[in-house]
Amino acid sequence: TLHAGQMTDKAAKEVLTQARARIGALAQLHRLLYEEEHDGDFVNVPKLLADLCANLRSLHRHQVAIDLQCAATPQRLPASLAVPLSLFAVEVITNCFHHAFPNGRSGTIKVNSTIQDARGLLTIRDDGTGFDSLAVGGSMGQQLMNAFAAQLGGSCHISPADGGGALVTLDYRLSSESADKP
Repeated sequence: TLHAGQMTDKAAKEVLTQARARIGALAQLHRLLYEEEHDGDFVNVPKLLADLCANLRSLHRHQVAIDLQCAATPQRLPASLAVPLSLFAVEVITNCFHHAFPNGRSGTIKVNSTIQDARGLLTIRDDGTGFDSLAVGGSMGQQLMNAFAAQLGGSCHISPADGGGALVTLDYRLSSESADKP
């Protein structure tokens, strides 16, 4: 944290912010699994996402014009799947903060987790500037999102959102038995 505040290189600051967010996500999972009441090796997804959103909001507190909203239907997820789900969410939300709202632009990031047809569905939508579909395809962020989706036995799709901005959808298996192993 101290080093990030002293850095002048924007790219280096962004890398440190991403690393800090990922470490925070893993620490949150640890707290949910080992320090708070929990259900065996299962994680309460609404609490996990709410806590992740609160941590990311705090990490990006200087971007006061951006509203981060989080909603999730009640569901439990095996801890083995909660890790890639958390890291996926951190990657997408952090990218929204960094790229969707340049120059102090205001806007909203909406995180929603539901269950449809016995599968998990995580959507993250922003009403920012949108994205360049050609640039996104080969980016490091897209590679990470695809890797986390594969660990969940799922798929990731990025598209323009209705009314502007971007929509990232993760469709994944709810059982760790059927998820791809890294």
